[in-house]
Amino acid sequence: MTTHSFAVIGGDYRIVMMANELSFKGNQVKVFGFSPDVAFAGSVQREGTLREAVQDAEYIILPLPCTTDGKHVNASLYGEKIPFADLFALLDQSQKLFLGRIDADVDELAQRYGVTYFDYFEREELTVRNAIPAALAVGA
Repeated sequence: MTTHSFAVIGGDYRIVMMANELSFKGNQVKVFGFSPDVAFAGSVQREGTLREAVQDAEYIILPLPCTTDGKHVNASLYGEKIPFADLFALLDQSQKLFLGRIDADVDELAQRYGVTYFDYFEREELTVRNAIPAALAVGA
């Protein structure tokens, strides 16, 4: 079985569960942008800096939505802001960035820094499967 290295940056409890699941499957998972009280599986590695989190990661995964203001990663479980410009400045062309529901400001920054990204929210099967947990998260 091939394993991969992931950096999971910010998000809500849906992305926490995803990070844990990636780890359970034997992948190396580093996280950044979560308060200390957010529990991860034992093999998920918390990093103290954004640089440490993305260093050597093949795949960088951001939340859905990836931003709420067009300038910062949506990190609702973290007390600080994570600027997209800081993240993009750390990435190299070999890394693959996955994020959900990108907006024009983030797209412009990605182009400026030469970052290639994949908007996973454009996939219909994810949009449909996300509807129930999203509704539960907002108390519908």
